Amino acid sequence: MNIKNRLMKLEQMIMPDQTPLVMIKFNDEWTPEQHQQIEEAKAHGRMVLKVVFVSGKQDDNA
Repeated sequence: MNIKNRLMKLEQMIMPDQTPLVMIKFNDEWTPEQHQQIEEAKAHGRMVLKVVFVSGKQDDNA
């Protein structure tokens, strides 16, 4: 089962008015539509889960 399906099941288990908004970041930036959805969710007091995938490569400058 992939992460999106697991997050959707989590949404279904939580009460509808407390359901978090799950946003997945692609190409290292949020789309304007995602920004709008995030702001609307915050205005309604919903929790926002932001999913960001990382490459797992170590930074040589660290």
